[in-house]
Amino acid sequence: MWGQFASRVPAYCATGEVRSSEQRVEDCRRILAEGFKAVKLRFHSDDHRDDIQVVEAIRKELGDRIAIMVDANQAGLAPGFEGHRQWSFRTAVEVALELERLGVVWLEEPLPRHDYDGLRRLRDRLGTLLLAGGENNHGVHEFKLLIDRECYDVLQPDAVLSEGVYQMRKIAALAEAAGLLIAPHTWTHGIGLLANLQLVASVPNASWFEFPHEPPGWPASALSQMLVEQPWIDADGCLAVPDRPGFGIELDHEFVERCTVERHLIDKRSLQAIR
Repeated sequence: MWGQFASRVPAYCATGEVRSSEQRVEDCRRILAEGFKAVKLRFHSDDHRDDIQVVEAIRKELGDRIAIMVDANQAGLAPGFEGHRQWSFRTAVEVALELERLGVVWLEEPLPRHDYDGLRRLRDRLGTLLLAGGENNHGVHEFKLLIDRECYDVLQPDAVLSEGVYQMRKIAALAEAAGLLIAPHTWTHGIGLLANLQLVASVPNASWFEFPHEPPGWPASALSQMLVEQPWIDADGCLAVPDRPGFGIELDHEFVERCTVERHLIDKRSLQAIR
């Protein structure tokens, strides 16, 4: 859409549930068979050591065949907002060091999203493990703060939740200048996923691309409810970037019509009224 640095983007399989070590090992076998090269796990257990055991089990059974990311979802609006136990700074450090030992790629949202000092202190203690976050932050000004305070290695804005695509391009440029990576949050719907895909294909500092896929509750087919074609990875675990005009989206108009409850005309007058 804005010119391409890449026609394909490596995708990781983003899971969303807490499952046993045994089940997650089997899940990762399936994920590898489907073509993914990486998986993201949720750390939502009451005891974080139970979550770490899941990573240990995957490493024991599959070694380095699959790259692992971890999402702690600690950046919510208030303590307990995400429905799971809130970590202390000490817990965040303990988990991060264990994940670094296990060769995990990144730890996502280990602390509240405005805890700039805590995030910087945590990042300073790490070597190979990257810190990622930003899906709950809003506005270029907040991302500039995250960059200036050296909170993250990987920024994760979302064209649907946190910014529009044009603002995200500004964030990506600021991140590039600071030597940081961009890996958008995409856990919304197919249109949002493809909008974020166009963005990462147009910037030089893109990292892994999030692809939500956790059957049976959230299979990849859920992304295609409004689309004619279902997004899916190729044999190398990459998503091809559509080269049609705009976001490359072909809407399923029959599906949209079936789901339509009301229609509202957005014109110049209505936009002025909103302002």
